[in-house]
Amino acid sequence: MIVWVNGAFGAGKSTTAELLLKALPDGHLYDPEYIGYVLMRFVPGQVDDFQDLPLWRELTVHTLGGLAESYGGTWVVPMTLVDAGYRAAILGGLRGRGLAVRQFVLTLPADDLHARIDGDDATTGDARVWRHDHVASAAALDGLAGTEPATWRIDATAAPEQVVAAILEHCGKS
Repeated sequence: MIVWVNGAFGAGKSTTAELLLKALPDGHLYDPEYIGYVLMRFVPGQVDDFQDLPLWRELTVHTLGGLAESYGGTWVVPMTLVDAGYRAAILGGLRGRGLAVRQFVLTLPADDLHARIDGDDATTGDARVWRHDHVASAAALDGLAGTEPATWRIDATAAPEQVVAAILEHCGKS
């Protein structure tokens, strides 16, 4: 099974993923950003966001799909996917390989997101500005539950343990 933890930057995806891995004996972390970083290093020309590279989406499906097929278990993926076409390509591509994919969208009010971004000591300078600039676009994720297959909206204002409990319940792993 693939558990895709989606949501705005600052919504708690990384914390949720860490707690999920502690709760899932068969859990593995997959971070598609690593493929993105490699591509950014080698793709000629200016690339502002590796998600815009079709090759990144293809490699994400191929790599994550291959890991899930070869090694089994539950793969936890904390990654913001705002673009509907990109979500369709990746999540649909994984489902097309016969894999069970569950998407969880962590949501919370914009003011809370901005406060979390400001309070994150690991995020500074340009990265902090970039996260603030993307809060509004990530708000579009709030309405995904009920419009995309196997997708649930999770209230990220709850304690992280409650967020994880809700995800585990939807995955049948509570």
